[in-house]
Amino acid sequence: TDSAIVPIVVGDEAKAVAISEALEREGFLVTAIRHPTVARGSALLRVALMSSHDRETLAAAAGAIARLVISRFQKSNSN
Repeated sequence: TDSAIVPIVVGDEAKAVAISEALEREGFLVTAIRHPTVARGSALLRVALMSSHDRETLAAAAGAIARLVISRFQKSNSN
């Protein structure tokens, strides 16, 4: 994307909030966006990039996001 705001579609509102909260505990501010801002079932994570973010920080955030998203979806698929 050419935008400094990167949406990551999660779908489930509870998962989006849980991932957002887990990321905050790890030091990353990634906001969960849910209904009524987006349609029900279309919750997403809003990642806002800034010029002050260095490559190391971006790589750490990307890794944490990937790990948490995968973890949340594996948990729901194992039930």
